[in-house]
Amino acid sequence: MSAFNPVKCFVAPLATAAMVAAVGIAVAMVQPAMAQRASLSSLVDINGRQIVPPIYSYIEYLGNGVYMMALRASDAAAAGAKAGTTIVDRDGNNIPFNVPAGAVLQRVFLPQLPQNSNITDRRLPAGTLLVVRQDQKTTMVDLDGNFLLPFEDVDIFQHVDCIAVTRRDRSTFYLSLDGRRWIDKPADAKPAWKEAFTDVYPFHDGYAIATIGNDGKDLKYGLIDEKHKWVISPDAMHLKWMYGKVYCKKTSQGAPMILLTADGTRLFDLPPEALAAYGTDGLIDCEFLPSVRVSGKDTRWAGHAIFNENGEKLYGEKECLKPVLNHGLAVIADDPVSDEFVDRANIIITKSGVVARNISAL
Repeated sequence: MSAFNPVKCFVAPLATAAMVAAVGIAVAMVQPAMAQRASLSSLVDINGRQIVPPIYSYIEYLGNGVYMMALRASDAAAAGAKAGTTIVDRDGNNIPFNVPAGAVLQRVFLPQLPQNSNITDRRLPAGTLLVVRQDQKTTMVDLDGNFLLPFEDVDIFQHVDCIAVTRRDRSTFYLSLDGRRWIDKPADAKPAWKEAFTDVYPFHDGYAIATIGNDGKDLKYGLIDEKHKWVISPDAMHLKWMYGKVYCKKTSQGAPMILLTADGTRLFDLPPEALAAYGTDGLIDCEFLPSVRVSGKDTRWAGHAIFNENGEKLYGEKECLKPVLNHGLAVIADDPVSDEFVDRANIIITKSGVVARNISAL
């Protein structure tokens, strides 16, 4: 396992639950073996070393090696900790921040940093914006505590090229990514080059999925480059971004899904019975049609299998639980047909195969 970075982190469960969501490299929230049924999460590294204890109700990966965690008052009392929201780096070091007195941190907007860089100096980088809430009203402040907006009943979200502020009446105005300039960006505005397409999705690594035709059965998907030229012809009934420059294409009903790169190189065909596909840095999760559980219940649920870019199946059958995919790792709760959650063990998979088991027994 020495080939892997030992400080890559994921959120892991107590030994009594299956995983249900993702944060950072992977998140697993759990049902403690107690009367209450609140989900709790912890942060561990790829070797199962616990970085923060499993006491948090919510952990969100913010990017660049930074996590935001929420601790409820009831869980804090049981753990002898202080309730509230904290920010930590990938080693669990607390990163301080200031919000207006009485306000609660709701979101953190980090400035655009190099994709693979990690914050290691225990400080939020200059340009970080904090969205805080108090008395059912929301505002945004910078790291010096300067108010960029008044407290209002609004929702604030960060997009690729702007910050959107939506009022209760659904009217929206836009700010620059530094939060200091108004942007004239009406919802129906469409740059001239986009007129050639029905819709254009966000760009990834210089490419964007685009559609032509009428919404509905006549809609066709293809891929364009930054010069707005087709690099994958718009002849697919569906095209989905997997990761990097890898896409999943389905030409027509009944045709297999194809994994291919932005230059059209065909990697492999997914199994014909695959219903959907999801991806992360070299790993593909194939979802199959629902099968029937064998534990005495007739519950129908989808099975999953993990493949690498070469089409090799690394793990899973049609009765494998849905994995969490993030940052080139897949995490799966094993023993899917057992009703005894305590018997389940999490399995970590990279594109080279299974690298760790039983990391949930902390």
